[in-house]
Amino acid sequence: MTADDVVTTYNHVSAKDSGVLTKRNVSWIDRAEKVGADTVRVHLKKTFPAALEYVSGPLAIFPKDIWATAKKDAKGKPDIPQASK
Repeated sequence: MTADDVVTTYNHVSAKDSGVLTKRNVSWIDRAEKVGADTVRVHLKKTFPAALEYVSGPLAIFPKDIWATAKKDAKGKPDIPQASK
């Protein structure tokens, strides 16, 4: 896992048209940025005390290139892989 993987995943899943089914898992993310080789800064929309819990649980990180080849649903939107519960 690289900082680029984290930034790409966070920015993708937090986009309005991302296709994420469980929006509450990502609705607190404004954006992510790479600030170093192994460092990412996540900007929150507002204070969200459970952010660390969500980062360590339901918010899986995928390789940055997966989003270009992700399967599409019937409407042509990305069929987002969901972390298992």
